Amino acid sequence: MMRTLEEPSEKRRDTQQEPEQRNYHRYRVRAGAIAALNDSKLGSITDISRGGLSFRYIDFGYEEAEESWEATEVSIVNDAGFALHNVPCRIIMDNRSQSEYHFSTLRMNTCRLQFVEMTPEQQAQLDYFIANFARMRLDLPIDQPGDQ
Repeated sequence: MMRTLEEPSEKRRDTQQEPEQRNYHRYRVRAGAIAALNDSKLGSITDISRGGLSFRYIDFGYEEAEESWEATEVSIVNDAGFALHNVPCRIIMDNRSQSEYHFSTLRMNTCRLQFVEMTPEQQAQLDYFIANFARMRLDLPIDQPGDQ
């Protein structure tokens, strides 16, 4: 069973809300894991927890409707054959970045999602994914050995 840990939350899209506390350990994900959000954003998962994930995707410049920030679904797949589809979630942050190179219009954005109302089966599959495809915990102090 996973332990819980409270730590400060990331900056939220709605800064008027009280900051929420993070309830789960975050883990860096091995290369080859992909998140697909509503069939509109597809990118590489950077970290994951029992409460949500973040991923980087290419911004093609399409404007998004405000209501798309509400409840939505994400699928998680990887190159080892793992697949978890239609996980209910909501967007916590969608960081629109500047191009990394001044000569390119290509932008890599970061999107953070919070899982909501997962079924017990989806939670079990997520726990399996974390146990088998996560590399290390991100919330440990540097001077302590990490979970590897």
